[in-house]
Amino acid sequence: MVSAYLPPLDQNIFEVFFDSDKKMWTFWKSGPEYKIPKDLEFHNVFIPTQDSIRHHYVLKSLVTHNFPCLFYGKTGTGKTVITKKCLLNDLTSTFIITITAFSANTSCGQVQDVLESKLEKQKRRKGVFGPLIGHTNVIFVDDLNMPGKERYGAQPPLELVRQWFAQGGWFDRKTLESN
Repeated sequence: MVSAYLPPLDQNIFEVFFDSDKKMWTFWKSGPEYKIPKDLEFHNVFIPTQDSIRHHYVLKSLVTHNFPCLFYGKTGTGKTVITKKCLLNDLTSTFIITITAFSANTSCGQVQDVLESKLEKQKRRKGVFGPLIGHTNVIFVDDLNMPGKERYGAQPPLELVRQWFAQGGWFDRKTLESN
């Protein structure tokens, strides 16, 4: 007996998704035929493909359900464009978006300043920073692989991001309070 909740056995799992509205497995589609607007500049052209639609859907689902995610892949595959399009255009106003890009010269202090830039000191807990009440802060770090290694091989900007995931924050550099 085949259930509507099991993926079809004759299809690759990456070619279908479960449509919760229809309660059935559906093929990813590239949408209606796309026509490039005549007044659109070349560098702003984004043609939706089956892959870009799939990545956009997965990213939006993860972000709206508060799951951290990491997109990786070859250069030029559209990861940054898809991510920015989703974060800046397709999320509700309850999300506060912070976008930064790492470089070979990115320092730990710069990363901490950028990540704290859209946070405010919480009134209900001393020394704790967070987004406005009722909002979710989404941080997009582009070129995560770029920070240079220090003398002993560590990459402090990545260590700060790792500490944020593992411990939920870091210390204030000036007052040494936990954030």
